[in-house]
Amino acid sequence: MTGDRRFDSRLRTLDVAAALAAGMSGSPDDRDTVLAEAAVAAAVQLGDIGVGPNPVAFLAGCVRTMGLPAVRRLPEPLIGARATATIRAWMTAACSAEEPDVARDERFARWLEMVAAVLRSRRALVRGAAPTPWSSS
Repeated sequence: MTGDRRFDSRLRTLDVAAALAAGMSGSPDDRDTVLAEAAVAAAVQLGDIGVGPNPVAFLAGCVRTMGLPAVRRLPEPLIGARATATIRAWMTAACSAEEPDVARDERFARWLEMVAAVLRSRRALVRGAAPTPWSSS
């Protein structure tokens, strides 16, 4: 991957659960920025443990279909113990209550889609498959 690796090290240590809790319950003015930063950090952290974009995108669909409280009860929302523990902590931070909340579920599903998009972009850049505006021709 190109770019400054210092940013990746900061993202690896960002407390995604705390950012999610703040972003999901915060004011609409701050929400987008907090959730976007958390999505990039989540993508770096999930990528480090081998999670790809497709399982995360699939999980977003599950959240929309089943609701976040039901998805939290799945035995293995992502494959692997470490991935499951990671995503479960984030789901718990985003949804501390069991009652249905369609707006919250949609917000979390969109956040998961952002995470999947960042994972997909990072993977494409690593493979050299995606030209970027700053790539030389």
